[in-house]
Amino acid sequence: ITGNTGDSPDYSCIRCIVKLEQEISVLVIDNRKYEKYEGGYIKAGNRCGVVDENLNIIVPIMYNNIGSFDAHEMDETYYYMTTDEGMGLMDSEFQIILPPIYRCIYYASGDKFIVGNPSYEKTPDEWKIGIVDRNGNLVHEYIDGWINDGFMNDVKQSVYYGNEYNQGVIDSDLNIIIEPIYKYIAVFELEEQKDRFYVVENEKKEFA
Repeated sequence: ITGNTGDSPDYSCIRCIVKLEQEISVLVIDNRKYEKYEGGYIKAGNRCGVVDENLNIIVPIMYNNIGSFDAHEMDETYYYMTTDEGMGLMDSEFQIILPPIYRCIYYASGDKFIVGNPSYEKTPDEWKIGIVDRNGNLVHEYIDGWINDGFMNDVKQSVYYGNEYNQGVIDSDLNIIIEPIYKYIAVFELEEQKDRFYVVENEKKEFA
């Protein structure tokens, strides 16, 4: 069994559990330091789950992976889980709010998430992204394309791929900022001006 003491899916070995009669934050025995176990992700074999500080199972050990979203403006902590069928979402209490059926999930804003078309609808060459709320209601119809490296929550927009593997830029409401007609788009940010700009390349290897 492997697990960790925080909310990061970074597995570290639990060699033993020591129960004490009194509260103590750090225990050292034979120069080995034992820290208080607060619960967290746990892995048994090739499946993941979540346990509390007493190793009571909170989330069944049945998922391929479990992790938390790294979003700067989220009002609530959300966790994702993956299975062979797709990706799903849990709230801060580890209650499932979106079943693991989506090809991908990215936090957009508020209680909205950009999702890849459900796994049972996918074909090898057909990717679509839409927006659902935390209740699974579709609030923006699916459009052709997919997000490559996650959604840029801090700037509310991201490079995405449209048809024919061409790149464009969308915002968190799936409004198209730059049409997906370019071979490649590079993102540059100027921290002092808190601004960003894009360099695009077309099929002729011309840049703008």
